[in-house]
Amino acid sequence: MRIRYFTLFLCLLLIGCTNKFSYSLDRNDILSIEIIEIDYDQPNLVYTTIYTLDENEIDDFIDNFSKVKFMKVYGDPHGFDGKCILIRYINNDFEIIGQKYIERRNINNEVVSWHYYHADKNQFDELINIYN
Repeated sequence: MRIRYFTLFLCLLLIGCTNKFSYSLDRNDILSIEIIEIDYDQPNLVYTTIYTLDENEIDDFIDNFSKVKFMKVYGDPHGFDGKCILIRYINNDFEIIGQKYIERRNINNEVVSWHYYHADKNQFDELINIYN
């Protein structure tokens, strides 16, 4: 009986540690948005641009992106995998948002910050697939 209570306690604890949220973007800070494919096997950041959003697509993209649920995850980050979102900001920073990892870099390609967030896979893939 104690094992059942302990297992239930652990499950509730783990559920409480996963908080879902939306990742917000400020349109006024964004210069451009691209859908990219990352070659993760390369030692440096190497990617291919699949699609560059037109100026009139960015607002709709931000609206759709705000509906994608993210969750903070603990442990070792997986890095980028496959198709990602590349956002270029007016201050020359850029951010790469993957389904399991987010990284912001400066104009010199140095990592400024990173987040180990997982996006809901189905929502993330649906958003990416709009622009394929």
